[in-house]
Amino acid sequence: MLAFPGKIVADETSKRLFFTDSNHNRVIVASFDGQILECIGDGQSGLADGSFSTARFFRPQGLCFDSKNELIYVADTENHAIRQIDLKARTVKTLVGNGRQARRFGQE
Repeated sequence: MLAFPGKIVADETSKRLFFTDSNHNRVIVASFDGQILECIGDGQSGLADGSFSTARFFRPQGLCFDSKNELIYVADTENHAIRQIDLKARTVKTLVGNGRQARRFGQE
């Protein structure tokens, strides 16, 4: 079911867990009792913004949850990008990065 689950963040208020399923290229939202509430990303590797079902990640790892705004920030490692998941709008967008590794600081 999971392939290299990576990082995890818990939200006590909503009783949700957010974690990366890195080799399945997705982010999972689950209840504290283990029920899967959302799968974010279509499971294919890529750099595509869009809805939860059409967005693509490439080995996502680190997570940060902004509970006030219902946003998850994701370190999308193989895309060399920082992504934003909007839980209210049910969308994913790229904040920084273009899918290519910079050769030196300040270069895209």
